[in-house]
Amino acid sequence: MNEPLSRQMILSASLACEDLRKRISDVRNKPYVSGHAEIFFRVDGILHVGKMKGRNQDLILGHGIESDGAIALRILLDGDSEIQNPKKELLGEMF
Repeated sequence: MNEPLSRQMILSASLACEDLRKRISDVRNKPYVSGHAEIFFRVDGILHVGKMKGRNQDLILGHGIESDGAIALRILLDGDSEIQNPKKELLGEMF
């Protein structure tokens, strides 16, 4: 018997998120200035800055590579991140 289409769609989305999570690296806190806390992370080596807001505002980095990557993934999927211009001098010695 074939699986219902909705089950196949959920499985496909889950596998896509798992693949994307594996491509996230170097998750770090950004120095706090004002407003929402922010993090730095890389997707396929490209630097992103994400805002810790909404459902992610109370999450804390530093519990391990997997959990930090999962937080970055949630921020990415929520649309609360953007690609960071590598020429900006915001990173200091972090990267």
